[in-house]
Amino acid sequence: MQTIGKAQVIAQAWEDSLLGRIPKDKKDYPEWYKNRLELCKKCPKNSSNIAFFKLPAKVILQRLMGRQACSLCGCFIKEKAWMKTEVCPLKFVEGEKAKWNAMEVITADHNDFNIECPNDAFDIGLTDDESEFYLNVFDQKIGDKIEIVLFITHKDGFHVKEHHLGCGCMGDVSYNKHPDNENRTIFRMTLDTSKYTEGHFEKHLSLMGYTKDDPERNFKHFPLRIIGEAYK
Repeated sequence: MQTIGKAQVIAQAWEDSLLGRIPKDKKDYPEWYKNRLELCKKCPKNSSNIAFFKLPAKVILQRLMGRQACSLCGCFIKEKAWMKTEVCPLKFVEGEKAKWNAMEVITADHNDFNIECPNDAFDIGLTDDESEFYLNVFDQKIGDKIEIVLFITHKDGFHVKEHHLGCGCMGDVSYNKHPDNENRTIFRMTLDTSKYTEGHFEKHLSLMGYTKDDPERNFKHFPLRIIGEAYK
């Protein structure tokens, strides 16, 4: 699996902006978008928070246009923050932590799955070897129960028939069709951390099913790795 290219993400962001898909009135912004913009507004990497003579060359034009831009990646903040596939570039700076996380993965192959996590406190993506999706739930107190909701989309729909859980800590699993999109499955589960030890954890699960246009009903495999850090 591979994600869509950066150029496609940028093009989609500008298309959404030019065609008015980004609400013009701030009161109509979705909460996750408001949160991203607020975090960027306060960030010292925001071009608006940097003295002009200290600005990196890649954001000088944006500053002259009166637009806020990220001095790390050079992107216009309004458009970058709108794309759920995007992540704060501080994620890639050693010793730093992203101020906001990716909420969606769109794959380049139309025959692959796309996935969205509505919880913007988590981070979602593909593993380094691109063999699995991952969900990073970050720091979790031992004993807590983590509610996980994912939207799994396939162009031909995905009928889940069975699931395989890598740990007894995973429970309350359900998958239902999205009421507004027949090609989208809502997956829910609970991660019980009561028996975790301190430190890094990784949990694996897979969903097996078939697509609606597959007369052979050959099973498709949806793999997910859940990672995080447990503390007392």
